[in-house]
Amino acid sequence: MPLPIWPGALTVALSVRAGEKDGKPGAVRMRLLSNRDEDERWPQQLLRRRLLATAVLILLFGLGLLAWARLYPAPAALLEGEWRLRAGDIRGADSAFQRFLLLNQESADSFVIVASRYIAAERWDAAARSLERAVQTDPSHRARVDLGIVYEHLGRDDEAEATYREVIRHRPDDAYALNVLGYFYAQRAMHLDEALALLHRALELLPNDGSIMDSLGWALYQRGDVVAALRQLAASVERVPSFGEVRLHLGVALARRGARDQALVELGKAVMLDPELPGAREALETVRRGGLPPLPFPYEPPARRR
Repeated sequence: MPLPIWPGALTVALSVRAGEKDGKPGAVRMRLLSNRDEDERWPQQLLRRRLLATAVLILLFGLGLLAWARLYPAPAALLEGEWRLRAGDIRGADSAFQRFLLLNQESADSFVIVASRYIAAERWDAAARSLERAVQTDPSHRARVDLGIVYEHLGRDDEAEATYREVIRHRPDDAYALNVLGYFYAQRAMHLDEALALLHRALELLPNDGSIMDSLGWALYQRGDVVAALRQLAASVERVPSFGEVRLHLGVALARRGARDQALVELGKAVMLDPELPGAREALETVRRGGLPPLPFPYEPPARRR
């Protein structure tokens, strides 16, 4: 295999020959040292050039970002808030989001957008404040249901229930609100007759919605009607197969019906899809040991999971 030729190698060879011809071995040694220094400087020069090019690119990106922020200040403020929130700079994020709100005249939709960023970061108190401002700005805004869900995460169940009921009072055919309140009762195994009425109505409005089918199936299970529950839960899994909670519900119902092998498959998928899903691992271990999941199935509030 031919040896690589490094920069300066050819010069060194020529210098050696010239030195031999002229009878000047000292000159040859000086040329060799000089070319070795040149070889050592070459990678350093290359590194400096790359660092300089990187610095130029960063500068150009920064200038471009600054120009974009001046042209579109509201999206820039929102983006800054997201970055600061991810970095743990809560005060800086709040300030950036406040600029975003002011630039959007503090509209209800802008409060909902900010709330969605707080929800993604699990800053539930801040999300609740933003959604409260949204419904104060527009009492008929659909964000009221989302506010109820945030209240649940804060352990404020009474406020959540009242919020859902307020939505349904104003919009009795809001399938989303009907489903959320019906599932709220089903999870807690309370007011199950009312839950079933709410969820049947929601399914009439959205007959192909897998989430509503899951809620209805779970309400039926919690009431002890396992056969009817299985029909709804199996149909739900067909429509939303990637939801761990839906797989958990189906697995629990299958175990109660005596279909142990199928139950283990569904419970295993539930744990795989959502390793932190409350009750999933416990149900899987119970069925593995030959036991049955509880009926009604216990509910763990989100506030207690943190």
